[in-house]
Amino acid sequence: PTKVGAVDVPEGDVADLGTITVEPGRAVSGRVLDADGAPVVGAEVAAGRLLTGGGAELYIENESVVAQSTRTDEDGRFTMTGFLPAPITLVAGLDGVGRSASVTIPRGKASVEVDLVLIATGGVDGVITRDGQPLADTAVIANPVGATRSNFFVVTGPDGTFALDQLAAGSYVIYPMIGGGGNRPKDMYVHLIDVAAGARTAVTIDATPGPIALTVAARTDAGAPVTVAPVVVTQPVIAAPTMEALADGATLPPELLAGGTLTMYIRTIMGAPVEIAGVALGPHSVCVTPLPVGDDSSRAMALMDRVDQLPMKCVPYTVTAAPAAQTVTVEVPAAWAAPPATP
Repeated sequence: PTKVGAVDVPEGDVADLGTITVEPGRAVSGRVLDADGAPVVGAEVAAGRLLTGGGAELYIENESVVAQSTRTDEDGRFTMTGFLPAPITLVAGLDGVGRSASVTIPRGKASVEVDLVLIATGGVDGVITRDGQPLADTAVIANPVGATRSNFFVVTGPDGTFALDQLAAGSYVIYPMIGGGGNRPKDMYVHLIDVAAGARTAVTIDATPGPIALTVAARTDAGAPVTVAPVVVTQPVIAAPTMEALADGATLPPELLAGGTLTMYIRTIMGAPVEIAGVALGPHSVCVTPLPVGDDSSRAMALMDRVDQLPMKCVPYTVTAAPAAQTVTVEVPAAWAAPPATP
């Protein structure tokens, strides 16, 4: 659905929702071409809000969000319809020919046409460690820079190693994700790598946690506590006005570009401050995106499909060696947390 709203249904009664009009949604069409510009027949094309592939798979249906796939016709053309006015990510591939770069189409209602060019693929070989030991059975995700709603993921083996075998040439952010997916708590240790066609890139990532428990609270500038808010704590310091701007990968900090690690701790305030265990020492950004629900957390689900567009407040905070438990409070404008006025 493009709109979500709360409905009160009294016990024993029937709520009349009136007439619900369904809109056709956006269409995405175009061509898949090879490196010489010739149309590619039978190429797989996937498009959606979030695309997930594997070490060799282009697209995993049950791991992707609001997504679909198709095959190109004899002219190399494809068409898919029924998309929401949210950003759409596309990727194409055909075994023996190659893969396209992942492309993100900005949000909007207009239908779009795009050409996807298949190029030779490269691969990544890596190892994840924690406290000096291999980290087994852990998801590792690679996102193309500028199209981070396109995920390729694998799971580390008993020796902490992993391999991604078919990635389009280009720059990727790659990280082990410690914790759950979706809105569950997670820690990410992000590196930037370049994948070259016909070559394999090696990477070693240390996912050792820090020694500090950091509690994050949020309040408005009117003094009221924030009821629901996604929290992102990063090291080093970043500057992003929204979660969408943070996620697009195009504004990476200089430390990451120079081969360092961007550590991200992702949590959600739900009626009370949230504690993050294992935070490293040093300068951080503490970022909060208050949901405009007032004191009614039940409104939050209706906002989750656009939370990445809501304004985000980031403040610098330096985690010190003592005390072992520290607290930071982020103050946001009261208007950001206030529910919309009821007509």
